[in-house]
Amino acid sequence: MRHLAAAAGAWLLCAVLYLALAGSAAVIECVAAAAVATATLALAGVSRSVQRERFRVRAAWLRIVPRVVRSLLSDTIAVGGALLRADVARPVAGVFTLQPFEAGGDETLARGRRALVVLAASLTPNGYALAVEDDGLRLHRLLPRPSASNRRWPL
Repeated sequence: MRHLAAAAGAWLLCAVLYLALAGSAAVIECVAAAAVATATLALAGVSRSVQRERFRVRAAWLRIVPRVVRSLLSDTIAVGGALLRADVARPVAGVFTLQPFEAGGDETLARGRRALVVLAASLTPNGYALAVEDDGLRLHRLLPRPSASNRRWPL
């Protein structure tokens, strides 16, 4: 029963998000929202059933959210300024960097932390995580930025 309630909540959330992005609650949009929500849950179920590697995330790790939001805001302003300058003066060339990062082992918690760091590093417009390597996190940045000092949470 708990899984059914969670699935119904996820379906409703998908449908509401679709309608919010569509900007209309016309009948055709409601039908499309239902189709998208159903397809999303079906794909999530298939993905879960064929998933080989599991990962776990601790609730305490949500403390990185304020750092990610700050980074998102500051990077948006910096990249926006750089793109405006590029439009007028000089083009912006991105750089590949290696951010020191303690990736951890193969436990489910280590996998969860790696996934969260890669997601957080890729959310901002200035960075995109390309790979987790033995000695760090390979990133592409539009604007150079000094490496983060925290090797466990390099955001």
